[in-house]
Amino acid sequence: MMKREASWYKVQNSADVATIDIYEGVGKSADGGGVSAKSFIEELRGINASTIKLSLNSAGGSVFEGFAIYNALKSHRARVEVTVSGLAASIASVIAMAGDTVTMPENAMMMVHSPWTIAAGNASDFRKTAEMLDKTSLGIVAAYRGKTGLDTARINELMEAETWMTAAEAQALGFCDEVTGATEIRASACTVEALKQYNHTPADLLTRINNTTKGNQQMTNQTSSTETALRREYDRDHTLQAEFGDFERYSYFRQAEAAGQIKLAPVASGCSKTNSNEWRA
Repeated sequence: MMKREASWYKVQNSADVATIDIYEGVGKSADGGGVSAKSFIEELRGINASTIKLSLNSAGGSVFEGFAIYNALKSHRARVEVTVSGLAASIASVIAMAGDTVTMPENAMMMVHSPWTIAAGNASDFRKTAEMLDKTSLGIVAAYRGKTGLDTARINELMEAETWMTAAEAQALGFCDEVTGATEIRASACTVEALKQYNHTPADLLTRINNTTKGNQQMTNQTSSTETALRREYDRDHTLQAEFGDFERYSYFRQAEAAGQIKLAPVASGCSKTNSNEWRA
């Protein structure tokens, strides 16, 4: 069995069936919280089982880390069976699309939205940032379209609206294949604070998450640390993106870095303004 120190990420490998639990943010934090694509892919390579059962309860995180995890699952030879045990929001919903089957208990939820980031600079900087966000959306749309069969216009409509779906609604739209009976929401590193960053988080979901996480301060600390670590990457990503110049090249190499294949190092020693490209989805 392979098990990470972080209590909300676990991989169990057996001859026939491997199980993976992701119950925290996507993207590594300084204190060891969060699920990095590099760690995930390293452990995925050790799985020889014919079936992978992936259980998700995550509010999302780094889009490039999520893309790398999604692509690794899609390219694995095993059949991937995804269960959204509580919530698959933002980039976690993209990871769910890697499943050959996606199952949701009737009290689970899924959320899709357009990627967002934090930026500063002049008008030209903001126009470039908006253009790059649009290009990032293309990868997200492709994952949703491949699973649901919905056309691009409909998917963009759902993403722009920040759509929160019940299991039944997700099934009706093709994001989910099967709805099962309600289950007890399993504890995770997902906190009310993490969900409040979104515009339309259902009030009853905030109550359920609050009740699940009450009394466990480790969860809040872990999620807060994940957010802090991602924000520390903003200046670095700005410099890298400026040096690459082209978004497609930047995206390719950034995902390779997330997967642990390379390590990027900015040539420039600094910059006069921040223009984040650690996209959030």
